[in-house]
Amino acid sequence: MRRRLIHARLLTLLMLMRQSGELSYRRQLGLVELHRRLLALVGNYNGLTSVEIVALSGQDKAQISRAVKALSEAGLIDRASLRAKVQLTEAGRAVFDSVIAMAEDRNVALTRGLSIRRVAAFRAMTTRLTHRAALLLANERLLSGIGSGEGDGNGDEPISFPDPPALPSPAEAGERPLARIVTPPLIALVAYLQRSATIAYRRETALSNFSWQVLSLIGEQPSVTLAQLIATTSRDKSQVGRTVRRLEEAGRVARCSRRSRREVVLAATPAGAALYAEMCVDALRRDDFLFAEEAQAERAAFAAALDLMTANAQAMLDAERESVLRQADGGGVDGTSADATQIERRAASPKAGEAARAGGGKA
Repeated sequence: MRRRLIHARLLTLLMLMRQSGELSYRRQLGLVELHRRLLALVGNYNGLTSVEIVALSGQDKAQISRAVKALSEAGLIDRASLRAKVQLTEAGRAVFDSVIAMAEDRNVALTRGLSIRRVAAFRAMTTRLTHRAALLLANERLLSGIGSGEGDGNGDEPISFPDPPALPSPAEAGERPLARIVTPPLIALVAYLQRSATIAYRRETALSNFSWQVLSLIGEQPSVTLAQLIATTSRDKSQVGRTVRRLEEAGRVARCSRRSRREVVLAATPAGAALYAEMCVDALRRDDFLFAEEAQAERAAFAAALDLMTANAQAMLDAERESVLRQADGGGVDGTSADATQIERRAASPKAGEAARAGGGKA
């Protein structure tokens, strides 16, 4: 019997939300995801330091520094000095209001079928899990001998705290604008899980972040096409191709033919399958640590809510795609045209790599 990892299911949900969000937010606001998140966090807390943004977002310091610089140059945020709190400008406040309005509409669609009480319980548990995920990151850094002045071992710049960051509790967060929206805490939770997984898999398998993700996607299924890998990972063809070649050269992935049509089909070799099985064991260990303090009933309720929201997120993405295609056929309501190639790449089913993106898992 297959055990579905929560980490993998979170990744599936967020992938769907990110795909529909890119279509929706970019069309109306022209902002990439990390910039939207940073504006939302800063506006939600009426100003944050860079350290606080790192802790709340779960992203590494280098990513946040680049985003802060870009938004500052765009005139959307400002701060009195390098160590001062980042604040929204008047223009940034206007964008923040638009982001929150859109986020609330999307949140209604995402949580359709869940009561207010169940949504609140889901958010509260997400916050608790984020604390556990921060502990997991700190523990993986310790096991790998990474000190407070070093990065995560994946090209990241040093993060500013050696210990788990101080994250606000639900009570401290209060009724801020983001307190009603489900996705921001989920994004932070997954960011911590991804960073700790990267350290763990690099230590145990010597694979880079993207290499273990690709091997997981291939190992999860009997076979997978190169086109499916590109669509599922949302990476460009050259990056996926280079990673596949490295895995082939290492004897972990092999190409096989498909009679019906000409396409590159990939499968794990016995050595690759054995390595993937080891990754599954580690993924289960990490999942158990994450939920160690949660009762089985609460975990089941969390998983059920996650499944319902994933179905809702798929429906949201389908609706956004249909809207983009209609605009493309008619030249677009705002005079813009759709990128057919981009739409096609986003059309791959996320179910193909759900458990794989978190390292898989079998009971």
